[in-house]
Amino acid sequence: MKKLMFAFIALGILLTACGGSKPTVNPSKPNEYIPAWYLTPPSDSEHLYAVGVGTSPDMQLAFEAGAQICRQEMITQLENETQAMIKRAVSQVGGGADAQINSVFESVSKSLAAEMMYGAKVTKKEPVQNAGVVKGYVLMQMPLDGYEQRLEQKLKEQKALMAKVEGERLFDELKNEIENFKSNR
Repeated sequence: MKKLMFAFIALGILLTACGGSKPTVNPSKPNEYIPAWYLTPPSDSEHLYAVGVGTSPDMQLAFEAGAQICRQEMITQLENETQAMIKRAVSQVGGGADAQINSVFESVSKSLAAEMMYGAKVTKKEPVQNAGVVKGYVLMQMPLDGYEQRLEQKLKEQKALMAKVEGERLFDELKNEIENFKSNR
């Protein structure tokens, strides 16, 4: 998991350093084409985007591997955002959460991220063949529509356990964090 996160951080740095919309070549392999959308994926407030690349002698398997990388990146992004909202709410309340409450928060985060993946779809894919091996570049998009409502519903389902940490105050702060997320999109 740490390697995957490091790879995405490195990709993020690469993306901010590279500009333009022309097709790009891999600097370490000058004859290898990389789609421009892979280096600079789209972004907007209504969707979550991820890129991935899979390698296989079979084109379909390469695309499937690339799509799986996209899914994992989207789940990680959703989990991180959800956990960040929860942590901000807990810190605003000023109480410390015990292990059981932390477990509930983690469960809500993972469950919501998995649920949201049902709306994800591949919007672009492009094969690059070289010496019998196919690299399948994939761009995936997921609508964020309903994310806040689903998060709020999941948290309401867990409200009884959350009452252990400052009761209603924490729940109200989480609601504020969800509203902030809505207004910042």
